[in-house]
Formats: sequence, structure tokens, C-alpha cells
Amino acid sequence: LAGPSYNVIRLFRPLRVFRLFRRAASLRKVLQALGASVAPVMNAVAILLLVSVIYAVLMVDFFGKAFPEHFGRFSDALFTMFQVLTGDSWAQSV
Repeated sequence: LAGPSYNVIRLFRPLRVFRLFRRAASLRKVLQALGASVAPVMNAVAILLLVSVIYAVLMVDFFGKAFPEHFGRFSDALFTMFQVLTGDSWAQSV
């Protein structure tokens, strides 16, 4: 049994781990909890994105002419807002 068809079948070996989820009830509960938490987390991400977009629009309007490298365009302002939000090199933006 050595050939290209056998190699394709061997690609599915890592999927055997999913059989473990059917047998272990505690793992199934963890997966169900993870699945149930996806929608609330996505709602929080959507609200965060909406607030960031609103503030980026305001920053372009208020500071676009004074600081064009950070707030000259919407994409620059959104990136600067993301940097400040995550703390990634925010000191360079201020």
C-alpha cells in the first residue's frame, strides 16, 4: 500500500483527534462552551470596530490638517487608532 492514493488517506490521520471529542464528555462541553461564546465575542468586536471607525472619522476631521502623517486619511487614522488601542508603538503616534 504505497502510492499516491495512500498518501492522500494519510493526510486525514490528524482528523482522528476529533473522534476523541465524541468519547470524552468534558471535551464536548468545552467545545460547546467555545461555540456558544463565539457570537458574543463577535458582537464585542463589532462594537469595538464601530467605535474605532467613528473616532477615526472624527480624528480625520479634527486633526487631519495638523497631523497628516497620522490622521490625514481615514486609513491612517484607523491605523493610528488601532495602534493606540493595542498599545503598539502608540508613543510614536502621540
